[in-house]
Amino acid sequence: MVREVKNKLCLAGSGMSRHALSKLKDLTVTNKFVLAGQKALIGAGFFALTPLSVFAVPENVNPVEMVNKLVSMVCTIFSLIGAILLVWAIGQLVLAFKNEDADSKSRAMQVLVVSVLLCSVKLIYAAITGESVVDFSF
Repeated sequence: MVREVKNKLCLAGSGMSRHALSKLKDLTVTNKFVLAGQKALIGAGFFALTPLSVFAVPENVNPVEMVNKLVSMVCTIFSLIGAILLVWAIGQLVLAFKNEDADSKSRAMQVLVVSVLLCSVKLIYAAITGESVVDFSF
């Protein structure tokens, strides 16, 4: 099949200029033509075999409720990450005070502040939007 395409390209190029014809012959003689065909087939196969999902909203789903659940899940995850960081920051701060290392103290304090902010994401969201965030249970 590839040879047939090469032959047809050579026949079609008979009315072309010498430079364009030599470029076409170089393409058909080398493996560049075969590699380009393989890449095209791989790309077409990828798009043909990729499943396309349609995300239709069922009749009984409330989008506002879905967004509220997503916000509560994100806030819960941030609070859990903040609690873990808080424990780690306190440990780093204790070690920094033990070693009298000013750089470690400042880094531990920065992590401590970030962890407190992460723990209070629900309160910050409630203060900004005026809506309370329900607890999310995994």
